[in-house]
Amino acid sequence: MSYEGNDVYYACPNCVFPFHYTDISVGSSFIKDSDNESSFLSVISSVNSIQSEVSSPRDTLCASINQSHPKNFKIAHLNINSFKHKFYDCEDILHSGVFDIIGFSETKLGPSFQTSQYKVPGYKSPFRVDGSTHSGGLLLYFKDSIQCILRQNLQLPSFQSLVCDFTVNNRNWCLFHVYRPPSYLKDTLNIFYTQLQASLDKAYAKYDNVILFGDINIDLLNSDVSTDYNDLLDAFAMKNLIKEPTCFKNKDKPTCLDHMVTNKSCYFKTTGVLDTGLSDFHRLTYMVLKIHRPKPTRYTTVYRATKGVDQGEFVESLSHCPFHIMDIFSDVEDKFYVFDSLYSEVVNDFYPVKARETKKKFPPYVNNSYRKSIYKKAQLDNKRRKYPSPKNFEAFRVLRNKCSKMRNSALRGYLTKKCSGGAKGGGGNFGKQWDPFLVVNQ
Repeated sequence: MSYEGNDVYYACPNCVFPFHYTDISVGSSFIKDSDNESSFLSVISSVNSIQSEVSSPRDTLCASINQSHPKNFKIAHLNINSFKHKFYDCEDILHSGVFDIIGFSETKLGPSFQTSQYKVPGYKSPFRVDGSTHSGGLLLYFKDSIQCILRQNLQLPSFQSLVCDFTVNNRNWCLFHVYRPPSYLKDTLNIFYTQLQASLDKAYAKYDNVILFGDINIDLLNSDVSTDYNDLLDAFAMKNLIKEPTCFKNKDKPTCLDHMVTNKSCYFKTTGVLDTGLSDFHRLTYMVLKIHRPKPTRYTTVYRATKGVDQGEFVESLSHCPFHIMDIFSDVEDKFYVFDSLYSEVVNDFYPVKARETKKKFPPYVNNSYRKSIYKKAQLDNKRRKYPSPKNFEAFRVLRNKCSKMRNSALRGYLTKKCSGGAKGGGGNFGKQWDPFLVVNQ
């Protein structure tokens, strides 16, 4: 993916979104020689220089899945732990287009953040359930090519959940995206089991294919905790497809808290866990179906090429067009057809119609130096993860702190420029500029 020279930005056209860049990773192949001190200093000092071709390691990880199963339908989930601070990072995963459905839990979004701020090209506007700005919250993305409907009557009353049905290759599925807070009180678990059973009963009455995924906070690697949960799944002939740890809060004893459960395991080709570096302790879980995905919707911009056109030759060509033959016809529509055909032929010769795919954008306050620093920090982050050492961590730490200062400075300058006229002098946009940054504590 080429970033050099692409002066584009990503933001909602009607508002500003507060992005925060943390734990970004980019392929270590960009760093050719950073084992010595001089190379380390050059990486820190040369913020304004970057190679023309840079790819994110998350793009690389997703590409590896896509290369193994290029045409298969894929579903993923990640406990993101504060979506508003990592939307740009998550957008890398979404923009890769590998996953047809992807859910995020513990988004920690408040009512001041509008859903339109999280719209990603190629995906529908996400379904959303808010907890508070300190805990909980769900987001669920579907690709544009997937037919889906939100089923509120199947949601769990006391727990955060999103229930949707979607159709792929004429096969209807019911998808449960659930987040249960990390409480192991017996009464809380009993309520969860009761409500989940009631929702599954309703779903089974209408759907033959059911998927349950999310951060359930029940460790399936601990039989003392998961016995009742497994009994419930057995009652519905459902099976968890994730068999390895997904949460590494305790590195000595990792847990499997992120589940992907279905009653049609025969329809799934493979499952897996990926370390994206986005969450604090959780890893991304995914499942690959045997069925093929719908053809993606491509977003293109159609325009006329005007570069290098000689206006004199264009006018001269128009003067030689036999527009007088319109007088042969008496009907107005026939006259217009002749004129339009002659005129369009000349215009298409001088100004040909071209199309290009819509590129991803950056937030409006991200300038070139800050953008390049983000990539540099991402490269060092990937290297210190792949080759842990005090030296690699120190290199990452220095540039990480520098990026934080550059972000604050860029955002401050952007808001100062946009809101310099005050509430009444900003052309009516003062509220739109500031509203996304005013988080309501719940």
